[in-house]
Amino acid sequence: MIMRRLFLPILCSWGFAVSAQVTVVDVIPSAQSGESEQNSEPNIAVNPLNPNQIFITAFGETSRSNPIFFTETGGSSWSRYQRIATSDSTVSWSDSGKPYLAKLSISGNTLIVQKASNIAARRPFLPMYPSFYSPGFGGPDQPWVFANLGADDDHIFVGFNDLSRPSRTASIRFSLNHGRTWRNVVIERVTPGDFSDGAPVRVAARGSVVYAVFQRFDAAVNNGDERGDVVVVKDTNSGRNNFRDLGGDGVGVVVATAQVFPQGSIGQERLGSDLSIAIDPTNANRVFIAYDAVVSGLPVIKVALSTNGGASWSTVYQS
Repeated sequence: MIMRRLFLPILCSWGFAVSAQVTVVDVIPSAQSGESEQNSEPNIAVNPLNPNQIFITAFGETSRSNPIFFTETGGSSWSRYQRIATSDSTVSWSDSGKPYLAKLSISGNTLIVQKASNIAARRPFLPMYPSFYSPGFGGPDQPWVFANLGADDDHIFVGFNDLSRPSRTASIRFSLNHGRTWRNVVIERVTPGDFSDGAPVRVAARGSVVYAVFQRFDAAVNNGDERGDVVVVKDTNSGRNNFRDLGGDGVGVVVATAQVFPQGSIGQERLGSDLSIAIDPTNANRVFIAYDAVVSGLPVIKVALSTNGGASWSTVYQS
């Protein structure tokens, strides 16, 4: 299991030299370290009200429950918080102090959001039943949860790839009232050239401003990789505008075009879900997007920056 060694570097470098100590912690408790399952999609969330509290989720075998790990010591020691039955999961901590988890059922046919109501008492993540989404053929894929505090309640966004659709698969399922009601928005407004969008659909929000990013697949290339674009959409009213507040007719903005997205693996680490977005906590117009692309036959990490609310982008880093 790749999570046997979790690297927790604290390092930021944008055009200047930075030195930092890197701490390596074995997240898996010794009693659970005997397994050897393939597990390459860990996810981490830090409590913004208490940075010493951190959750990590992951999944290996879908035929049995998978662990959620928890620390209250800033990552120096870890324990198993609970087990969940899932074929994919991510976790997010709202700035209200409430943690949320999005997962797929073991069959992969149902998207489910869960909430832990009392961390101090070790209350488990329990399903929020109105969140359930079972679209049928193809099902949802790669649920990515992001939660933040709205004007009076938690807003919960789940980016996912809806493979039940014949095309235009990048989608968001969200609730603006702490999970009591939910609705879906398809954020892809252009028909992809190669059937669907990529698996990762990532969401980030700051106040009422919400961004979502996805990969539009245009054509398959060598070794099963995909060529396409990185596309970002935006909503300035917490999703109520159906993510149409960026680009002409709300189609969004292309961050990078004609990129080759790797779909293979490096050792046990699967590629193909390498996409993330982050908003400057002090300036919602300053946004970073990171993604993986093939350059000269090798996968590299690229980072793009927008300083004008997503209207234009420039590459600021390439590994």
